[in-house]
Amino acid sequence: MPASGWRARCGFSGSCADDATPGLRVKALIGVGQLETYHGDLPATARFAEEAARIARTLGDERAEGRALCTWAYATAFLNPPAAPAMFEQSVELLQRAGDGWFLADAVNGLGIARFLAGDLSGSAEMFEQGIVAARGFGNFNALTIGLGVLGYARALQGRLDEAMEELTESLGLARNLRDVVFTAQGLFGLGLIAALRGRHEEAERYLDESVAIIGEASPLILTFALETRAFARWIAADLEGSSSDAAEALTLARELALPWPTAWSRAILANDGLANGDLERARTYLDEAAEIRADVPLDARGRLARAEGDPALAESLHAEALAAASASESVLLVPAQLEALAGLAALGGGHLQAARLFGAAEAARTAYGFARPVVDQEQYEADLSRTRNASAEVFDRAWAEGAAMSLEEAVAYATRGRGARKRPPTGWASLTPTELEVVRRVAEGLTNPQIAERLFVSRSTVKVHLGHIFAKLGISTRAELAALATKRAL
Repeated sequence: MPASGWRARCGFSGSCADDATPGLRVKALIGVGQLETYHGDLPATARFAEEAARIARTLGDERAEGRALCTWAYATAFLNPPAAPAMFEQSVELLQRAGDGWFLADAVNGLGIARFLAGDLSGSAEMFEQGIVAARGFGNFNALTIGLGVLGYARALQGRLDEAMEELTESLGLARNLRDVVFTAQGLFGLGLIAALRGRHEEAERYLDESVAIIGEASPLILTFALETRAFARWIAADLEGSSSDAAEALTLARELALPWPTAWSRAILANDGLANGDLERARTYLDEAAEIRADVPLDARGRLARAEGDPALAESLHAEALAAASASESVLLVPAQLEALAGLAALGGGHLQAARLFGAAEAARTAYGFARPVVDQEQYEADLSRTRNASAEVFDRAWAEGAAMSLEEAVAYATRGRGARKRPPTGWASLTPTELEVVRRVAEGLTNPQIAERLFVSRSTVKVHLGHIFAKLGISTRAELAALATKRAL
């Protein structure tokens, strides 16, 4: 429905008129902006909220400005994720000064969502915990429902499945009481994710089917996330046809809504479907497109592709980087699969003791956190495990036990330090990590550090650090030299 339709339907058209009093116009613009967020027209949300913030600032109304900025930041969190945290922080400051506890809960939750989308799970959980306390204290049940729901999703990625289940169940109950289809769908697809991660595939399908059916056309934004979650769950269950169908529909919606990160996630799922079907060309196309948006999203799939294409050294490097990134962001969900991938690669290269230890560590992690192995990975896992056991029968059980006794931190450290004969050399092009190579490509395109930071969704200081490492490894000292070398190598 176009913006004008929402205004007419919801009775805001008169309040938004140019001859309305400034204070009334601000309230109406915020209200319409919030409705547009539900419907999925985020650019419209941003326009309405930006105008409301400008008027409120002119009026000196910090309460209204804080509310407008919060609404604007919600849209920005999906349209331009790196810009959202600063906007939410400013909104929180204004609302705190104005004593607006009700909307403060929304703003703190919004900061949690922004951090969640950026991969900062512990930071997002901290914000949601604060937002939930504020929401309970001020009786803001909408904020309470969404805070519990997204916190549950973050907990699931952290491997805290029991807590996630409790939070999502409470969120779903509140949503049903509020008769809110958006929050109900959110709770359902969160519970579906947990069921899928635990290997309860029929239960996951029931939750996710209901989520998609309930949301319908009410919110294309939430439908995008529901479809992506069902696509991921179906990939886990090796339902590749269903996964590809959902991911393709989610990708269409994400493009229509101009959502950069969901666009990358959908492409990564489609790439994994292609890999599982043996369609390497399709996988590479989707991975290249996903990496253009967010370089870290397809690391695991790029590792799978490199192995399928016969480049175990690159595969090992990519899986090790994915493991380090998952550990740094506390995304425990991704750790066991990376340990198993590295174990399989170690076995291919004759490092059977290392492989056995990594297999043991991965199994211990799955048991501790309740993550079932994806059905789609089972055949490759069994082949790699059999290769390892057959080549090291005398010491396999001991090495497995040593790996199983490692803490998660010890297992990650063991997996990411020196990796046998295929360890990355200290200098030269072969020494560059996948992320460093991505920075080189951006330099060759003529991008500045701020532009590279925006493209890769990292800070400017991180780009500067990467460039320092690149210069040292290649023995150069200027961007011009780097761009010339990259062009010569046709990177």
